[in-house]
Amino acid sequence: MPDFKVYPPYDKLAYSYDERYETDACKEENRDIQDVLERYVGDHDRVLDVGCGTGFALRILHDKNIQYTGVDTARRMIMIAYTRYPDATFILGDADDFEGTYDTILSLFSIPYMGLDGLKRYLAKGRSGGRFVAVYYDTPYLNPASLYVGHEDRFEQERRPQVEQILSYLRSELNVVEEGQIGSLGAYRYIVCDL
Repeated sequence: MPDFKVYPPYDKLAYSYDERYETDACKEENRDIQDVLERYVGDHDRVLDVGCGTGFALRILHDKNIQYTGVDTARRMIMIAYTRYPDATFILGDADDFEGTYDTILSLFSIPYMGLDGLKRYLAKGRSGGRFVAVYYDTPYLNPASLYVGHEDRFEQERRPQVEQILSYLRSELNVVEEGQIGSLGAYRYIVCDL
């Protein structure tokens, strides 16, 4: 797993991570993320969720009839996701650890971790005519893990150039369908591209 590295708090904080999604501050952002996913994830899509964590995207897409595969390198996150959604497929690993072709590839907050080479390996799993949907932080990076450890997440700050490199690649190499801000605070942005 050379490109997709886990920042240690994610595995340590797996059991309390979802609390972040339940806060009043996140409810508007959650609705906006759901709106984006509902527009671009079709019924019966084969969906690959990169950096799936505890299965947040699957929770949002509960009304869709999709074939879902979540992949993450945080063992505890995968354990929680599998416990919640035993009928879904979860893989502990990265793009090199499984085969498959997908209609929609999701990256909810995971692009800072995968690197450009990792992104390309995931995109190669998308079918022609499919979609890539990414939601990412667009602030002086405060990461959900920071809420629990109580300090600024320097790891995220150091990843900012990598995020910009990935966004530049997506904008120059793929057809961007839509980009925008999520929530009124402007902490998150999204990009949707044709594959």
